Amino acid sequence: GFTEENLREYYENPPAGIDLRVWKQAQADNPNSAVFIPVPIVGFSELCRKYKCHNEQVTVHKLTLNSIAERLSELARKKTRVESKLEQYTDKMDQLTHRIVKVLVGQMVILNAGMALRPEEETIKNQLEILYNDINSPLRFQGKLTEIATLVRLKNSELSEDSKGNSGCIPQVAEEIKRFLELQQTMISEMQTVVKEDFNAINLMKESLKNVR
Repeated sequence: GFTEENLREYYENPPAGIDLRVWKQAQADNPNSAVFIPVPIVGFSELCRKYKCHNEQVTVHKLTLNSIAERLSELARKKTRVESKLEQYTDKMDQLTHRIVKVLVGQMVILNAGMALRPEEETIKNQLEILYNDINSPLRFQGKLTEIATLVRLKNSELSEDSKGNSGCIPQVAEEIKRFLELQQTMISEMQTVVKEDFNAINLMKESLKNVR
């Protein structure tokens, strides 16, 4: 390779047939002086040699890029396989987790067989019973309906004087009451379903405890 002294001498003395200003401009146009040095091309043969070297270098770059592309494709395929395996292992882990939970629940049922309910369990049971009785009590909702009917009659009485000028008020109030009743009925049905499911679960637990005994 060139030493610093050789490079300095090479830069200061232009090759034969090259003007000093052109030589200085070639040095100024060098994109990376730490790696490249300006080399004069004189004659057609030198130009052909330069073109050949350039094509060879381009071919090397293409081969390198193709190799990198193949490597990236292989890594992408491996990544897909790893993700598939990871998904399978995740599913297996979920299944094992469910099995462990079932085993723990069964163990707790066996350990608690013949034992009285804990205070927090007794509290939940009482709350569910109160809620169940409240939902299935006909008097409660009958009282609500009576209250709504009274409000409707009062509203009709208040609007009787303005019914001619505001004929759309009464139908609007009736529609609002209808929507309210439909919403309340839906909520009641959903609450009944939830409470029944909870009681079924409690009864199932009781039966399991009896079988354990």
